[in-house]
Amino acid sequence: MVAFVLDLTIRDATSNRRSLDDLMRQLWLTHGRADQPYTQAELIMLASDIAGRDLGPFFQSHVVSDVPLPMDSVLALAGLKRSAAGGGAENITEDPVAPEARRNVWRAIVARCP
Repeated sequence: MVAFVLDLTIRDATSNRRSLDDLMRQLWLTHGRADQPYTQAELIMLASDIAGRDLGPFFQSHVVSDVPLPMDSVLALAGLKRSAAGGGAENITEDPVAPEARRNVWRAIVARCP
């Protein structure tokens, strides 16, 4: 879930032009091929560079400490919402009143799935 929230955070910061894919690709190019470990500080710096804003607070809250993920606000970034499914369960569905640009974020993610 943290990766999903990070993906939506990057997409929101870049108007859906960059994503977690870009972060993973860059990590592979700079560390994976050389089998060279990276530090947490390097990961935060690279993620922040890709997002175009400081993601240090995101990592501090949701990776280092145990602050709950802000699921409702993050789902809204992709035009999604939680809804009751009965029996205490929840579904995540597209929010029909969300702006088209937000729903297009989710559609871009789904379009990449096989």
